[in-house]
Amino acid sequence: MAVISVALGTMGAIILIPRNVTTAGALFPSALSLTLSLLVVPMTAVLRKPRMVLRSEFLVAVAPIYWLLLDLLQGVYPMESIRTEEISQGFLGIGLFVSMVWIGTIRKSWRIPNFILNSVTPEFSANTYFILVIISFLIGMLNYAIACNFNIPMMFYYVGQERWAAPWGRGQLGGWDAFLDHLHG
Repeated sequence: MAVISVALGTMGAIILIPRNVTTAGALFPSALSLTLSLLVVPMTAVLRKPRMVLRSEFLVAVAPIYWLLLDLLQGVYPMESIRTEEISQGFLGIGLFVSMVWIGTIRKSWRIPNFILNSVTPEFSANTYFILVIISFLIGMLNYAIACNFNIPMMFYYVGQERWAAPWGRGQLGGWDAFLDHLHG
């Protein structure tokens, strides 16, 4: 059912691409068609059993809505420098990705190797966990501290400012590590 839903939604998205895609919001119907098709199986399962909301395959199948389709649904900007064929290929790529996710979930998952299971079984003391939390916090804050030249008052000042005013903020396209900032935010 999932693969058929995604296939129909992908075909609908491609068919609904207008001739003129240069206006903002022109791709809304196409993005909506694909979005609804991606949501069919996860939403059906969650309505039956709410505990299934955090199943990994559901999260991976729905992720393209946030990462790829949200701007098209919001009609944020026009598609001035992209051709209709390229948009079709983009929708087809999203549909193929999610279809492969569903096909990949058909088989029973592999057993976790013993060396991985053995690496997570030792119990640590409360002091060890505390030290690990401190180290993790410092590593996580390092990105922001480096951007402010380790000026702690400056870091606190920019917390209250608009999102892109901070030294660690990104422009519209970001840098090579902009994807990591999305994961933090």
